[in-house]
Amino acid sequence: TDFRSLYSSLLTQWFCVPKQDIPSVTLHNYANNLPILQGISNSVNDQPLQPLSLQLSLFPNPMLQQSQIQIHSVYPIADIVLYDRTGKLMSTISGYIPEGNHTILFERMGLSAGQYYLQARLINGYTQSVIVNIQ
Repeated sequence: TDFRSLYSSLLTQWFCVPKQDIPSVTLHNYANNLPILQGISNSVNDQPLQPLSLQLSLFPNPMLQQSQIQIHSVYPIADIVLYDRTGKLMSTISGYIPEGNHTILFERMGLSAGQYYLQARLINGYTQSVIVNIQ
């Protein structure tokens, strides 16, 4: 087995990259169906995550003073936080949010211009991040 098939399989099984996007990442259409992570769980009660179990977006981005965070989640969200480029926690934007569709107003709060990472974390530990550009 070619190591690129291993990478392709990990991208689809662990990082939930759609199979049609694999050729653009690996520069070739390698087999991505190796049973590497199938059936693996870190808890007896874990349920497998669906690739679109959490959708996070920010508009407008880049932002001047405020933006709207739009969230769609099929699982409850533990928190939404903002990190700077060094990984320093800058702000906790929200705590627990039940599953569903939500819109949260995000204000600049005196943050300097630059690039930040907005991260939503589900109660089961799965995270998704978006880059926030502040002008």
